[in-house]
Amino acid sequence: QVVAYPAHKPYTGHHFDGLGELSSVVIKGIARYTVDNTLQTVEQAAAFKEKAANYGPGDAFITAIEKGERKYLFELVDKYPEMAKEAKRLGLNEIVPPRKKQGKLTPAS
Repeated sequence: QVVAYPAHKPYTGHHFDGLGELSSVVIKGIARYTVDNTLQTVEQAAAFKEKAANYGPGDAFITAIEKGERKYLFELVDKYPEMAKEAKRLGLNEIVPPRKKQGKLTPAS
């Protein structure tokens, strides 16, 4: 995911021209934009994440597709321990589940 933006506001995604096809899904009034790019390794995904962060608002994060469903990496740690080991080696915080703070999810630090 490269950016999240209020769904009721227009967003062109021009910051991400050249990265790939931008798609979005709206969840609870927030449009979550991803770059459709299939990468085969955690290392490739980490490099693409860094590139995407440089294009846009300064941050991005990696998700995976499993059986046609978008998954967060922390949801796959137990099922794919080698992926988790490589993500940890690369310093990816996506393998750490978010914490709940007063009923809301907050990023893990």
